[in-house]
Amino acid sequence: EIVKVTSVNSNLLTVIRGVENTTPRSFNIGDKAQNRLTAGGLNDITKSNSGRRNVLINGAFTISQRGDFTSATDFSDNEYTVDRWVANQALNLQKFEGQIVGSVRTNYVKCLYSNSSNMSFGQKVENKNFDHMLGQTVTLSAWVKTNNSNFGLRVRDHSDGNQVFGPRFIADEQWHKVEWTFTFRSDADVMFIMFDAYLNGSWVAAVSGDYINIALVQLELGNVATPFEHRSYGEELALCQRYYYKTGDVGTANEWYPNSQTNAAYGSALAIPLPTDRYKAAAPLRFPVGMRAAPSVNFYSASATGSTQSGNISSYTSGKTLA
Repeated sequence: EIVKVTSVNSNLLTVIRGVENTTPRSFNIGDKAQNRLTAGGLNDITKSNSGRRNVLINGAFTISQRGDFTSATDFSDNEYTVDRWVANQALNLQKFEGQIVGSVRTNYVKCLYSNSSNMSFGQKVENKNFDHMLGQTVTLSAWVKTNNSNFGLRVRDHSDGNQVFGPRFIADEQWHKVEWTFTFRSDADVMFIMFDAYLNGSWVAAVSGDYINIALVQLELGNVATPFEHRSYGEELALCQRYYYKTGDVGTANEWYPNSQTNAAYGSALAIPLPTDRYKAAAPLRFPVGMRAAPSVNFYSASATGSTQSGNISSYTSGKTLA
């Protein structure tokens, strides 16, 4: 009999019996099992390694345009943290850079429970990025470290509120790689990956000081959790800027010439006075990449240098949107 391992949690394996046209058989205590590469496994690996595998963006927490968050920072419900990752429920987050997780040097985030809410952290995936997964077997993997065994994985896969619940984490405050294989709903119209203590329709108790450390998050097609797909900094930044872009760090030396947290090539805009109204000006702004949709815009107070007049922007008109 050939069995397929769908998840690994320490020394506990979850399997599917009788795969690849074999028949389930009975086993006795002491019977031996062998870990072998089968024809079906080789086919899964081949499919999983074709093209870009990870549909999640910024799974190694490399990009953080809103701030570096290397100091613990509080976030409210539905507030974005490091790029593409959102506090579904309020939490305290801190980012650690250049740490060894498993055998890989990477960044990780620590999500700390708040007394005032049920902590939840996750990523919403754009429909265009998961259409090829509809009705398919997919594998979600991550490295986690926690002190509460109620924390685990879940996926919201439809606007009707349907959810799929994954494995709970080992609460020994050591790093563990969690792998979860499941079938993605064929008519899914949302994909929201979450790390939290919500299980089967209700929040499970957590207390102040409970936390999850999260690193190297990957979601891919197939039933094999392949090694984490590292992308270049420039590629990851461009993927993130499809959804959010900041010109500079206002009020700092990087206001017009941003550092690595932002994009130096697009730091400022030149306002041209309108010939029909000397109290108005047009300031074209070139985005570094095409955005997913017409963006909402936050403006900062203008500043003056030399004899230049200052003023506040009260409205804007968007041009063509590249989606």
